[in-house]
Amino acid sequence: MKYQKTIKLKDGRTCCLRNAAMADGEAVLAIFMLTHEQTDFLLSYPDENTMTVEAEGQYLQKKADSKNGIEILAEVDGAAAGLAGFEPIGSKYKVCHRADFGISVDKKYWNLGIGTALLKACIQCAKEAGYEQMELNVVAGNDRAIAMYEKEGFVDGLVTEEFACFWTYKVGILTEISLLQRSVDIFQGSVDRLQPFVLLC
Repeated sequence: MKYQKTIKLKDGRTCCLRNAAMADGEAVLAIFMLTHEQTDFLLSYPDENTMTVEAEGQYLQKKADSKNGIEILAEVDGAAAGLAGFEPIGSKYKVCHRADFGISVDKKYWNLGIGTALLKACIQCAKEAGYEQMELNVVAGNDRAIAMYEKEGFVDGLVTEEFACFWTYKVGILTEISLLQRSVDIFQGSVDRLQPFVLLC
């Protein structure tokens, strides 16, 4: 998928949001490693990454050429400041309407509006790709991120003592509510609360 937009940040600087491609392999790998060093709220630790610059470039080009996935790079003054993207949960009929979303922003660019801009860009692209639902896992203590997701229309489906999962943005109609129930069964005994999904028009 392709995407490009220039936004104005809260400090007056401009930020370019664009889909990453082959040539961005080194910059994207560097921002990935940096952001995963800066916080424990992301999915993995830096030393768990095995991607090379070449492999990263190939991955990004595949996303750029894809019709159902994207990696959007945020650049400020020519430097990588953040990254967000999504890909299909799977190709099977029961899950092909669901997109898996991820986002990270360099700590020195926090509170400037980059995270929200990346999130909105991914929601727009997910709609254009035909998805009905976009999901992510988020650590329950990550209050700043949770507030941002809620502001943009995400609702929480399952919250445990350790993490919240199945945060979902309704791009269209949810067709597989049973998927949520199955997840509840897995986490029986540790569920703090379960909230219903809502349809966002």
